[in-house]
Amino acid sequence: MSYTKANLIEAFRQSLGMVTEFHRVYGHPIGTTESENLAEDRAIERASYLFEELQEGLVAAIGKDAVKVTDALADAIYFACGNLVECGVTDQRAMDHLERLCGDEEDFKSATQSLSDHANECGWARFMRNGFVSSLAEVSEAYTEGLTYGDEDEEVTDGIKVVPLSLDLPFAYLAMINAVFKADPLAVMQEVHRSNMSKLLPAELPDEDACRFFMAANG
Repeated sequence: MSYTKANLIEAFRQSLGMVTEFHRVYGHPIGTTESENLAEDRAIERASYLFEELQEGLVAAIGKDAVKVTDALADAIYFACGNLVECGVTDQRAMDHLERLCGDEEDFKSATQSLSDHANECGWARFMRNGFVSSLAEVSEAYTEGLTYGDEDEEVTDGIKVVPLSLDLPFAYLAMINAVFKADPLAVMQEVHRSNMSKLLPAELPDEDACRFFMAANG
């Protein structure tokens, strides 16, 4: 199914909601006041998650493994959305940004068709390989702009600006899942979310041995 602009924006909105649920259930930070920045140490930690997924996607593209490439795209979306959740970005802020980013429906159709055409012209594996290399460079540039080199104990108040990249990258990746692999981006994100949430151990397990047994029995 080819997504419309409205479909893709809704997929992004639901993805952001799923990541918010994940943060709430697992006790990860959820911003209560909207900010563009994360504290330097937290931003770098989250950048490492993104790098890992982008590198895994690059290796998968080199190996022409479409399933692993799609999985890496979805995991990168998940981590980028996590940045937004930690920065307290609201659904409305995200939706307004994406409306402006997409332009009108004709602009959106043209952009997604261009993705599909380029992937067909050079081969999806090369297209995605080069895309992951570009993303690694973009993430590196975005995060290193805010790095500081003062005293180790010095409090860094400004942090690193992560919101602009964290709005654009996941939306582009949702579009790639649809345009390049002809998959349903929302279904892919729902499966990733289901897998992530399944890692939560039931509260009624009485001790460590019971937890280990549960994990072994459930893979």
